[in-house]
Parts: sequence; C-alpha cells; structure tokens
Amino acid sequence: MKTILVTGANGFVGKYLISQLLKDKDISVVGVVRDGKDIFCYHERLKFFCIDDINGSTDWSDILFSVDTVVHLAARVHHKNENSNTLYDLYESVNVAGTKKIAEAALEAGVKKFIFSSSIKVNGEVSIKPFTEKDIPAPQGPYAISKWQAEQMLNLLETKDKMMVVSLRLPLIYGPGVKANFKKIVEWIRKKIPLPFLFVNNKRSFLFVGNFSNAIMKLIEVETIPDSLYLLSDDQSISAKVLIEKIAKVLDVKCYLFPLPRGILKFIAKIFGLKNTMNSLIESLEVNNSYFKKQLSWEPRYSFEEGINLTLLREN
Repeated sequence: MKTILVTGANGFVGKYLISQLLKDKDISVVGVVRDGKDIFCYHERLKFFCIDDINGSTDWSDILFSVDTVVHLAARVHHKNENSNTLYDLYESVNVAGTKKIAEAALEAGVKKFIFSSSIKVNGEVSIKPFTEKDIPAPQGPYAISKWQAEQMLNLLETKDKMMVVSLRLPLIYGPGVKANFKKIVEWIRKKIPLPFLFVNNKRSFLFVGNFSNAIMKLIEVETIPDSLYLLSDDQSISAKVLIEKIAKVLDVKCYLFPLPRGILKFIAKIFGLKNTMNSLIESLEVNNSYFKKQLSWEPRYSFEEGINLTLLREN
C-alpha cells in the first residue's frame, strides 16, 4: 500500500484530492492541517497531523515515516490589503524555507516522489501566446517570486535515484468549494449585477480540481516522472465573456453584459480595490498543457463545461 502525504489538506483542493486518493484501496493518506478543528472527515486509511506553521523550523520527522509521495499544496497566498513590500519575508518563510524544510525531510525519510504545487504566475501575469515550460520565468510580486525560488531550490535538491521532484505551475483552480476571485464572480452573476465585459476577448486557462487530482494520481502511478517541471491546465481557454455566460447558464440566471473600454475598467477596479480580480477577467493568461499530456500520456478527464457544472451544481 502506498502512503501519500498532502499538505494544505483542509483547502478545497486538498479535500477534493484526498477524497479521490481514498477511492484507491491501495492508497492511504496523511493529511496535514493547522489544528484539530480542520479535520473534515474520518476514514480508516486517513490520518491527520496538526502543524501550526510551515516554515524553515517545522519538524517533519514523525510525519514522513513510511510516506511514498508528498503532495505539497500548502502555501502563503496573497490577501487583500497586503503590502507586498513589507510582507516578502512571510512569503519566503512559508513558500521557500518551508518547502525546503519538508523536501529535505522527505529526502532523508526515503520519500520517493515530491510534487510541488507552484503557480503559472512564475511565467508572468499576462501571456501574449500560451505559456510553455521553455519560457523564461518572469514572476511579479512576492507570491510568484517565492514560488519560483522554491522551484529553483527543489531542482538543486532533486536526486532521481532517491527522490523524484516535480513542480506543477498551475492556473486558477476551480471546483466545489472554490473561493477568492472565482467565487466573487459567481456571486455577481447570482445577484444579476450588470457586468462590463461584453467586448472582452481575452484568453485564460483554468484547471478543474478533478483534472488536477487526476493528474496527481497519474504522477503517483508512474514509475518515473520524466521531467521536473510541467504546466497543467484544462484543455479549453476562454474569455471573461464566455466564462460569465457559462456560469449564468448553469445557474439558470440572466446575465447582463455591457461594454466598457479597458482603461475605464482598470480605473474603476483600482478605486474599488478590485485590481487583481479585474486583471483576472480582462487580461490573457493562457497555458499550453501539451508537454504534460505527451510525457505522462494524460488527458483531462473533465471538459471545462463539465467542471463548471460540477462546481456550481454541488453548491446549489
């Protein structure tokens, strides 16, 4: 039986992944959460460990015993009203030093595979053409920079004869329980708020949590992971207009779209503190997932339409 350790187990991605892992009777799971209140289910092949903080001082020695694969989801992410100039040390502490500590402990404990959840923002905030693994990184802001630094650190640590390490650069993950910008957009549509995106023809890639979990299962199953870096996404990239229309269709509500110039949209977003949300709606951020598909003989299990349906119908 394989034992998989999942950090960030209480997040919506961690919960979904664990539920899928437990469907395989030959897999047991160790979930890492912040405290006992985060324990969300009980299963004979699932146990939890509580870790107050993930940083360069975290003691992993008792947790990694007999673990075959680590899926490291836990990270510090950007929060509204944070001053990126003063909080870089916090991102570095969790996302770089914390990742280094668990990876080193995993190597010492004999873990065979270490899967790191990185971000497509390592490639940049806006794409002119779909990003690939060959593009030169252009991270902006402390979150993306810390993810890139963690990737570089893991590359130095990897020893394929002992522990395979792979970093997955991911776009926005959506699914049942999703929060942040995606949830905010859904709430606007539910309330039938008129939205100024009629002529926004950008292209953005997303990743349904079911496709993410299926890709993780593939990485766990294969004997050898061919490369140490992959970009992962659904197959379909869509515009803000199409995203809103698809969500409205599933919710069975009328969406009201009208046009506004990009400059005015950005100005309004700045006034109301919605810069990040607006950028995620009007800028292009597209991912080419063909390298992962080819090397791992993998195809996304769910289409974007199926992912949206599963996301919204389960929450109604």
